[in-house]
Amino acid sequence: MSVFAPAYAKSSTVFGEGFIQPLLEDLSQKNPLIYRHIKWLRSFSESNPNLAKMVTVLESIGLTLSIGGIYPLSKGIEINKKINAYNFFAYLIRKSKPSDFPQEIEIKTPQETFNERMYFIIRDGVLFCKYKPEYKSDANNCWKPIYVGCYKEFKLPEEVTVDANCLCVISQKKVYYMKLYQTDHPEKDLAGKDGFNPWFSLPVVSTIFNFFNDKIKVPNNVVSLSISNRGYYTNYSYTDPINVTHENGTETTSLFALKDDDSIVYADPWLPFGFNYSVPALPSSFKPTAMSASASTIFVIGLNKETQAKQAYKIIYDFDISGKNPLLKYTSDKKNTDVNKWYIPFNGWEEVSLDELQGEVISHKNITVFQTGPGQNARELRIEGEKFGRKGYFYTAIDPIDWNFKESQ
Repeated sequence: MSVFAPAYAKSSTVFGEGFIQPLLEDLSQKNPLIYRHIKWLRSFSESNPNLAKMVTVLESIGLTLSIGGIYPLSKGIEINKKINAYNFFAYLIRKSKPSDFPQEIEIKTPQETFNERMYFIIRDGVLFCKYKPEYKSDANNCWKPIYVGCYKEFKLPEEVTVDANCLCVISQKKVYYMKLYQTDHPEKDLAGKDGFNPWFSLPVVSTIFNFFNDKIKVPNNVVSLSISNRGYYTNYSYTDPINVTHENGTETTSLFALKDDDSIVYADPWLPFGFNYSVPALPSSFKPTAMSASASTIFVIGLNKETQAKQAYKIIYDFDISGKNPLLKYTSDKKNTDVNKWYIPFNGWEEVSLDELQGEVISHKNITVFQTGPGQNARELRIEGEKFGRKGYFYTAIDPIDWNFKESQ
Protein backbone atom coordinates (compact mmCIF):
# COMPACT_ATOMS: atom_id res chain seq x y z
CA MET A 1 0.00 0.00 0.00
CA SER A 2 2.94 2.36 0.41
CA VAL A 3 3.27 2.80 -3.35
CA PHE A 4 -0.45 3.17 -3.87
CA ALA A 5 -1.34 5.64 -1.12
CA PRO A 6 0.41 8.83 -2.40
CA ALA A 7 -0.97 8.48 -5.92
CA TYR A 8 -4.40 7.68 -4.57
CA ALA A 9 -4.40 10.79 -2.38
CA LYS A 10 -3.81 12.92 -5.47
CA SER A 11 -6.44 11.20 -7.63
CA SER A 12 -9.24 13.64 -6.90
CA THR A 13 -7.07 16.67 -7.73
CA VAL A 14 -5.59 15.10 -10.85
CA PHE A 15 -9.03 14.13 -12.07
CA GLY A 16 -10.30 17.68 -11.60
CA GLU A 17 -7.34 19.11 -13.51
CA GLY A 18 -7.69 16.53 -16.29
CA PHE A 19 -11.45 16.67 -16.81
CA ILE A 20 -13.11 19.70 -15.23
CA GLN A 21 -10.53 22.43 -15.90
CA PRO A 22 -10.28 21.86 -19.70
CA LEU A 23 -14.06 21.83 -19.89
CA LEU A 24 -14.31 25.17 -18.09
CA GLU A 25 -11.49 26.73 -20.10
CA ASP A 26 -13.19 25.78 -23.36
CA LEU A 27 -16.48 27.12 -22.03
CA SER A 28 -14.95 30.45 -20.96
CA GLN A 29 -13.85 31.09 -24.55
CA LYS A 30 -16.96 29.89 -26.37
CA ASN A 31 -19.76 30.74 -23.91
CA PRO A 32 -18.56 33.36 -21.39
CA LEU A 33 -22.08 34.02 -20.04
CA ILE A 34 -22.65 30.37 -19.16
CA TYR A 35 -19.10 30.15 -17.81
CA ARG A 36 -19.67 33.04 -15.36
CA HIS A 37 -22.86 31.44 -14.05
CA ILE A 38 -21.19 28.05 -13.60
CA LYS A 39 -18.14 29.58 -11.94
CA TRP A 40 -20.37 31.39 -9.46
CA LEU A 41 -22.35 28.23 -8.82
CA ARG A 42 -19.20 26.17 -8.24
CA SER A 43 -17.98 28.60 -5.59
CA PHE A 44 -21.42 28.53 -3.98
CA SER A 45 -21.78 24.73 -4.02
CA GLU A 46 -18.41 23.93 -2.43
CA SER A 47 -19.95 24.38 0.98
CA ASN A 48 -22.94 22.19 0.09
CA PRO A 49 -22.20 18.45 0.19
CA ASN A 50 -25.67 17.46 -0.92
CA LEU A 51 -25.09 16.53 -4.55
CA ALA A 52 -28.75 16.05 -5.36
CA LYS A 53 -29.55 19.60 -4.32
CA MET A 54 -26.62 20.86 -6.31
CA VAL A 55 -28.00 19.18 -9.44
CA THR A 56 -31.36 20.87 -8.88
CA VAL A 57 -29.77 24.28 -8.52
CA LEU A 58 -27.66 23.72 -11.63
CA GLU A 59 -30.73 22.82 -13.66
CA SER A 60 -32.47 25.95 -12.42
CA ILE A 61 -29.54 28.07 -13.50
CA GLY A 62 -29.66 26.36 -16.90
CA LEU A 63 -33.32 27.24 -17.29
CA THR A 64 -32.59 30.84 -16.39
CA LEU A 65 -30.08 30.93 -19.24
CA SER A 66 -32.89 30.15 -21.69
CA ILE A 67 -33.48 33.91 -21.90
CA GLY A 68 -30.41 33.94 -24.10
CA GLY A 69 -31.84 31.31 -26.45
CA ILE A 70 -32.26 27.58 -26.85
CA TYR A 71 -28.57 26.88 -27.47
CA PRO A 72 -27.34 28.51 -24.23
CA LEU A 73 -30.03 26.55 -22.39
CA SER A 74 -29.12 23.15 -23.81
CA LYS A 75 -25.38 23.81 -23.72
CA GLY A 76 -25.53 25.07 -20.18
CA ILE A 77 -27.50 22.07 -18.93
CA GLU A 78 -25.20 19.66 -20.78
CA ILE A 79 -22.05 21.17 -19.27
CA ASN A 80 -23.61 21.45 -15.84
CA LYS A 81 -24.43 17.76 -15.91
CA LYS A 82 -20.87 16.89 -16.92
CA ILE A 83 -19.34 18.97 -14.17
CA ASN A 84 -21.80 17.54 -11.69
CA ALA A 85 -20.90 13.99 -12.67
CA TYR A 86 -17.17 14.77 -12.48
CA ASN A 87 -17.64 16.27 -9.02
CA PHE A 88 -19.61 13.20 -7.99
CA PHE A 89 -16.72 10.99 -9.09
CA ALA A 90 -14.17 13.17 -7.29
CA TYR A 91 -16.37 13.01 -4.18
CA LEU A 92 -16.38 9.19 -4.32
CA ILE A 93 -12.59 9.14 -4.65
CA ARG A 94 -12.20 11.35 -1.58
CA LYS A 95 -14.63 9.23 0.45
CA SER A 96 -13.14 5.89 -0.59
CA LYS A 97 -10.71 4.29 1.85
CA PRO A 98 -9.50 1.12 0.15
CA SER A 99 -7.32 -1.12 2.26
CA ASP A 100 -7.57 -4.56 0.68
CA PHE A 101 -6.11 -4.20 -2.80
CA PRO A 102 -4.47 -7.44 -3.97
CA GLN A 103 -1.01 -7.52 -5.51
CA GLU A 104 -2.48 -9.30 -8.52
CA ILE A 105 -5.80 -10.74 -9.68
CA GLU A 106 -5.76 -14.34 -10.90
CA ILE A 107 -9.44 -15.36 -10.88
CA LYS A 108 -12.19 -13.26 -12.43
CA THR A 109 -15.15 -12.36 -10.20
CA PRO A 110 -17.92 -9.74 -10.59
CA GLN A 111 -15.81 -7.22 -8.61
CA GLU A 112 -12.27 -8.23 -9.63
CA THR A 113 -11.05 -9.04 -13.12
CA PHE A 114 -8.19 -8.65 -15.61
CA ASN A 115 -7.17 -8.72 -19.25
CA GLU A 116 -3.74 -9.25 -20.83
CA ARG A 117 -2.56 -5.81 -19.68
CA MET A 118 -4.44 -4.65 -16.62
CA TYR A 119 -6.20 -5.52 -13.37
CA PHE A 120 -9.59 -4.01 -12.47
CA ILE A 121 -11.29 -3.88 -9.10
CA ILE A 122 -14.39 -2.22 -7.61
CA ARG A 123 -14.00 -0.79 -4.12
CA ASP A 124 -16.24 1.69 -2.29
CA GLY A 125 -18.19 2.59 -5.41
CA VAL A 126 -15.05 3.31 -7.47
CA LEU A 127 -13.58 1.26 -10.31
CA PHE A 128 -9.79 1.14 -10.08
CA CYS A 129 -7.26 -0.18 -12.60
CA LYS A 130 -3.60 -1.05 -12.52
CA TYR A 131 -1.20 -2.33 -15.16
CA LYS A 132 0.28 -5.78 -14.79
CA PRO A 133 3.94 -5.51 -13.76
CA GLU A 134 5.10 -7.28 -16.93
CA TYR A 135 3.43 -4.53 -18.98
CA LYS A 136 4.42 -1.51 -16.88
CA SER A 137 6.85 -1.80 -13.98
CA ASP A 138 7.70 1.81 -13.13
CA ALA A 139 6.97 3.44 -9.77
CA ASN A 140 3.86 5.19 -11.13
CA ASN A 141 2.15 1.86 -11.79
CA CYS A 142 -0.37 1.96 -8.97
CA TRP A 143 -4.13 1.55 -8.57
CA LYS A 144 -5.91 4.48 -10.22
CA PRO A 145 -9.62 5.31 -10.52
CA ILE A 146 -11.47 5.04 -13.85
CA TYR A 147 -14.32 7.38 -14.69
CA VAL A 148 -17.27 5.05 -15.32
CA GLY A 149 -20.27 5.89 -17.51
CA CYS A 150 -22.75 5.25 -14.69
CA TYR A 151 -21.38 8.25 -12.77
CA LYS A 152 -23.13 10.45 -15.32
CA GLU A 153 -26.39 9.17 -13.83
CA PHE A 154 -25.09 9.29 -10.23
CA LYS A 155 -25.05 5.50 -10.00
CA LEU A 156 -22.31 3.26 -8.64
CA PRO A 157 -20.59 0.40 -10.50
CA GLU A 158 -21.69 -2.99 -9.17
CA GLU A 159 -19.97 -5.45 -11.51
CA VAL A 160 -17.11 -5.30 -13.98
CA THR A 161 -16.12 -7.63 -16.81
CA VAL A 162 -13.29 -7.20 -19.31
CA ASP A 163 -11.72 -9.05 -22.23
CA ALA A 164 -8.99 -7.66 -24.48
CA ASN A 165 -9.91 -4.00 -25.14
CA CYS A 166 -13.59 -4.27 -24.13
CA LEU A 167 -14.74 -3.18 -20.68
CA CYS A 168 -18.29 -3.44 -19.35
CA VAL A 169 -19.54 -2.05 -16.06
CA ILE A 170 -22.96 -3.00 -14.69
CA SER A 171 -25.03 -0.67 -12.52
CA GLN A 172 -28.67 -1.35 -11.67
CA LYS A 173 -28.76 -3.84 -14.56
CA LYS A 174 -27.63 -1.23 -17.12
CA VAL A 175 -24.55 -2.00 -19.21
CA TYR A 176 -21.92 0.75 -19.58
CA TYR A 177 -19.41 -0.10 -22.31
CA MET A 178 -16.07 1.28 -23.44
CA LYS A 179 -12.99 0.37 -25.46
CA LEU A 180 -9.88 0.52 -23.30
CA TYR A 181 -7.49 1.07 -26.19
CA GLN A 182 -7.54 1.04 -29.95
CA THR A 183 -6.67 -2.36 -31.40
CA ASP A 184 -4.87 -0.86 -34.39
CA HIS A 185 -3.02 1.65 -32.17
CA PRO A 186 -2.63 -0.15 -28.82
CA GLU A 187 -0.29 2.53 -27.52
CA LYS A 188 -3.24 4.96 -27.36
CA ASP A 189 -4.54 3.92 -23.96
CA LEU A 190 -8.07 5.18 -23.27
CA ALA A 191 -8.40 3.84 -19.72
CA GLY A 192 -9.34 6.62 -17.32
CA LYS A 193 -10.87 8.83 -20.01
CA ASP A 194 -14.52 9.82 -20.28
CA GLY A 195 -14.87 7.27 -23.07
CA PHE A 196 -17.96 5.19 -22.35
CA ASN A 197 -20.05 4.63 -25.46
CA PRO A 198 -23.52 3.35 -26.35
CA TRP A 199 -23.52 -0.46 -26.57
CA PHE A 200 -25.13 -0.73 -30.01
CA SER A 201 -22.58 0.49 -32.56
CA LEU A 202 -23.64 -0.77 -36.00
CA PRO A 203 -22.84 2.17 -38.34
CA VAL A 204 -25.78 4.40 -39.37
CA VAL A 205 -28.49 2.20 -37.84
CA SER A 206 -27.14 2.68 -34.31
CA THR A 207 -27.83 6.43 -34.47
CA ILE A 208 -31.56 5.74 -34.69
CA PHE A 209 -31.63 3.05 -32.00
CA ASN A 210 -29.40 4.95 -29.57
CA PHE A 211 -31.52 8.08 -29.88
CA PHE A 212 -34.24 6.26 -27.93
CA ASN A 213 -32.04 4.19 -25.62
CA ASP A 214 -28.26 3.94 -25.66
CA LYS A 215 -28.01 1.29 -22.91
CA ILE A 216 -28.92 -2.35 -22.80
CA LYS A 217 -30.11 -4.09 -19.65
CA VAL A 218 -28.92 -7.34 -18.16
CA PRO A 219 -31.74 -9.92 -18.09
CA ASN A 220 -33.33 -10.98 -14.83
CA ASN A 221 -32.02 -14.00 -12.92
CA VAL A 222 -28.47 -13.87 -14.33
CA VAL A 223 -25.95 -16.12 -12.58
CA SER A 224 -22.79 -15.06 -14.45
CA LEU A 225 -21.94 -12.29 -16.91
CA SER A 226 -18.82 -12.17 -19.07
CA ILE A 227 -17.62 -10.02 -21.98
CA SER A 228 -15.75 -11.68 -24.86
CA ASN A 229 -13.68 -10.04 -27.59
CA ARG A 230 -12.25 -12.05 -30.48
CA GLY A 231 -9.78 -9.82 -32.29
CA TYR A 232 -6.88 -8.99 -30.00
CA TYR A 233 -3.69 -11.07 -30.45
CA THR A 234 -4.80 -11.20 -34.14
CA ASN A 235 -7.61 -13.53 -33.06
CA TYR A 236 -9.77 -12.34 -35.93
CA SER A 237 -9.42 -15.84 -37.32
CA TYR A 238 -11.59 -18.88 -36.65
CA THR A 239 -10.72 -22.44 -37.64
CA ASP A 240 -13.87 -24.39 -38.40
CA PRO A 241 -14.53 -28.12 -37.71
CA ILE A 242 -13.07 -29.17 -41.10
CA ASN A 243 -9.85 -27.25 -40.34
CA VAL A 244 -10.38 -24.30 -42.68
CA THR A 245 -9.25 -20.99 -41.16
CA HIS A 246 -11.36 -17.89 -41.83
CA GLU A 247 -10.48 -14.25 -41.18
CA ASN A 248 -13.15 -11.58 -41.29
CA GLY A 249 -10.73 -8.78 -40.34
CA THR A 250 -12.93 -7.27 -37.64
CA GLU A 251 -13.39 -7.79 -33.94
CA THR A 252 -16.26 -9.92 -32.70
CA THR A 253 -17.59 -8.85 -29.31
CA SER A 254 -20.20 -10.73 -27.28
CA LEU A 255 -21.57 -10.13 -23.79
CA PHE A 256 -22.64 -13.56 -22.50
CA ALA A 257 -25.12 -14.08 -19.65
CA LEU A 258 -25.74 -17.40 -17.89
CA LYS A 259 -29.29 -17.46 -16.48
CA ASP A 260 -30.64 -19.54 -13.62
CA ASP A 261 -32.77 -21.56 -16.06
CA ASP A 262 -29.44 -22.96 -17.40
CA SER A 263 -29.64 -21.02 -20.68
CA ILE A 264 -26.94 -18.69 -22.00
CA VAL A 265 -27.94 -15.58 -23.94
CA TYR A 266 -25.77 -12.86 -25.42
CA ALA A 267 -25.67 -9.35 -26.82
CA ASP A 268 -23.46 -8.15 -29.68
CA PRO A 269 -22.67 -4.44 -30.31
CA TRP A 270 -23.59 -4.89 -33.98
CA LEU A 271 -26.90 -6.60 -33.24
CA PRO A 272 -29.98 -4.70 -32.03
CA PHE A 273 -32.34 -5.58 -29.19
CA GLY A 274 -29.81 -6.55 -26.51
CA PHE A 275 -29.78 -10.06 -25.05
CA ASN A 276 -32.10 -11.63 -27.62
CA TYR A 277 -29.62 -14.16 -28.99
CA SER A 278 -29.00 -17.64 -27.58
CA VAL A 279 -26.03 -19.96 -27.24
CA PRO A 280 -26.80 -23.66 -27.95
CA ALA A 281 -28.26 -25.46 -24.94
CA LEU A 282 -25.99 -27.27 -22.50
CA PRO A 283 -26.53 -31.02 -21.88
CA SER A 284 -29.82 -31.54 -20.05
CA SER A 285 -28.09 -33.61 -17.34
CA PHE A 286 -25.86 -30.66 -16.39
CA LYS A 287 -26.64 -27.80 -13.98
CA PRO A 288 -24.26 -24.87 -14.66
CA THR A 289 -23.29 -22.72 -11.68
CA ALA A 290 -20.70 -20.35 -13.18
CA MET A 291 -19.46 -19.12 -16.54
CA SER A 292 -16.47 -17.24 -17.94
CA ALA A 293 -15.79 -16.14 -21.52
CA SER A 294 -12.87 -14.86 -23.57
CA ALA A 295 -12.27 -14.54 -27.33
CA SER A 296 -15.54 -16.39 -28.10
CA THR A 297 -14.58 -19.31 -25.84
CA ILE A 298 -17.20 -20.01 -23.16
CA PHE A 299 -16.19 -22.06 -20.10
CA VAL A 300 -18.82 -23.29 -17.62
CA ILE A 301 -18.67 -25.35 -14.45
CA GLY A 302 -21.49 -26.98 -12.52
CA LEU A 303 -22.93 -30.24 -11.25
CA ASN A 304 -24.26 -33.41 -12.78
CA LYS A 305 -27.95 -33.32 -11.84
CA GLU A 306 -28.04 -37.02 -10.97
CA THR A 307 -24.68 -37.68 -9.28
CA GLN A 308 -23.93 -34.11 -8.06
CA ALA A 309 -20.37 -34.56 -9.33
CA LYS A 310 -18.64 -31.44 -10.61
CA GLN A 311 -18.48 -31.13 -14.38
CA ALA A 312 -17.18 -28.51 -16.82
CA TYR A 313 -17.85 -27.73 -20.49
CA LYS A 314 -16.45 -25.44 -23.18
CA ILE A 315 -17.61 -24.12 -26.55
CA ILE A 316 -16.34 -21.65 -29.16
CA TYR A 317 -19.31 -19.55 -30.22
CA ASP A 318 -20.37 -16.12 -31.41
CA PHE A 319 -22.73 -14.65 -34.01
CA ASP A 320 -20.30 -15.23 -36.89
CA ILE A 321 -19.66 -18.85 -35.90
CA SER A 322 -23.39 -19.52 -35.40
CA GLY A 323 -24.08 -19.54 -39.13
CA LYS A 324 -26.59 -16.70 -38.85
CA ASN A 325 -24.51 -13.73 -40.03
CA PRO A 326 -26.06 -12.61 -43.36
CA LEU A 327 -22.78 -10.97 -44.38
CA LEU A 328 -20.86 -14.27 -44.31
CA LYS A 329 -21.09 -17.35 -46.51
CA TYR A 330 -21.63 -20.79 -44.97
CA THR A 331 -21.43 -24.35 -46.25
CA SER A 332 -22.16 -27.89 -45.08
CA ASP A 333 -19.74 -29.43 -47.57
CA LYS A 334 -17.11 -31.33 -45.59
CA LYS A 335 -14.73 -31.13 -48.56
CA ASN A 336 -14.86 -27.34 -48.67
CA THR A 337 -11.52 -25.52 -48.91
CA ASP A 338 -12.87 -22.05 -49.71
CA VAL A 339 -11.78 -19.69 -46.92
CA ASN A 340 -14.77 -17.46 -47.73
CA LYS A 341 -17.24 -20.18 -46.73
CA TRP A 342 -17.62 -21.07 -43.06
CA TYR A 343 -18.47 -24.68 -42.32
CA ILE A 344 -21.60 -25.45 -40.30
CA PRO A 345 -22.61 -27.05 -38.07
CA PHE A 346 -19.96 -25.73 -35.67
CA ASN A 347 -18.58 -27.86 -32.85
CA GLY A 348 -21.00 -27.99 -29.93
CA TRP A 349 -20.34 -28.22 -26.21
CA GLU A 350 -17.35 -30.37 -25.26
CA GLU A 351 -16.75 -31.69 -21.75
CA VAL A 352 -13.60 -30.49 -19.99
CA SER A 353 -12.16 -33.39 -18.02
CA LEU A 354 -11.90 -32.85 -14.27
CA ASP A 355 -10.60 -36.38 -13.63
CA GLU A 356 -7.20 -35.09 -12.49
CA LEU A 357 -8.96 -32.96 -9.87
CA GLN A 358 -10.84 -35.81 -8.19
CA GLY A 359 -10.38 -35.44 -4.43
CA GLU A 360 -9.20 -31.83 -4.74
CA VAL A 361 -11.11 -28.88 -3.29
CA ILE A 362 -12.36 -26.85 -6.25
CA SER A 363 -14.87 -24.03 -6.54
CA HIS A 364 -18.12 -24.31 -8.46
CA LYS A 365 -18.39 -20.50 -8.55
CA ASN A 366 -15.04 -18.88 -9.34
CA ILE A 367 -13.66 -19.88 -12.74
CA THR A 368 -11.79 -18.08 -15.49
CA VAL A 369 -10.92 -18.44 -19.16
CA PHE A 370 -8.68 -15.93 -20.91
CA GLN A 371 -6.87 -15.62 -24.21
CA THR A 372 -3.09 -15.96 -24.10
CA GLY A 373 -2.09 -15.48 -27.74
CA PRO A 374 -3.13 -15.97 -31.38
CA GLY A 375 -5.21 -18.96 -32.41
CA GLN A 376 -8.34 -20.38 -30.81
CA ASN A 377 -6.40 -22.93 -28.73
CA ALA A 378 -4.42 -20.15 -27.03
CA ARG A 379 -6.67 -20.10 -23.97
CA GLU A 380 -6.06 -20.88 -20.31
CA LEU A 381 -8.72 -22.29 -17.98
CA ARG A 382 -8.62 -21.66 -14.24
CA ILE A 383 -10.67 -22.97 -11.31
CA GLU A 384 -10.24 -21.57 -7.81
CA GLY A 385 -9.34 -24.26 -5.29
CA GLU A 386 -7.07 -25.60 -2.56
CA LYS A 387 -4.26 -28.15 -2.45
CA PHE A 388 -2.77 -29.43 0.80
CA GLY A 389 -4.54 -26.58 2.60
CA ARG A 390 -2.97 -23.94 0.36
CA LYS A 391 -5.36 -21.58 -1.45
CA GLY A 392 -4.87 -20.85 -5.12
CA TYR A 393 -6.18 -22.13 -8.42
CA PHE A 394 -5.90 -25.06 -10.81
CA TYR A 395 -5.02 -24.17 -14.39
CA THR A 396 -4.61 -25.82 -17.78
CA ALA A 397 -4.29 -25.00 -21.44
CA ILE A 398 -7.58 -25.54 -23.24
CA ASP A 399 -5.99 -28.27 -25.36
CA PRO A 400 -4.63 -30.62 -24.17
CA ILE A 401 -6.14 -30.64 -20.68
CA ASP A 402 -3.38 -30.97 -18.07
CA TRP A 403 -4.33 -29.51 -14.69
CA ASN A 404 -1.67 -27.91 -12.47
CA PHE A 405 -1.89 -25.92 -9.23
CA LYS A 406 -0.60 -22.45 -8.39
CA GLU A 407 -0.71 -21.04 -4.88
CA SER A 408 -2.11 -17.52 -4.56
CA GLN A 409 0.28 -14.75 -3.58
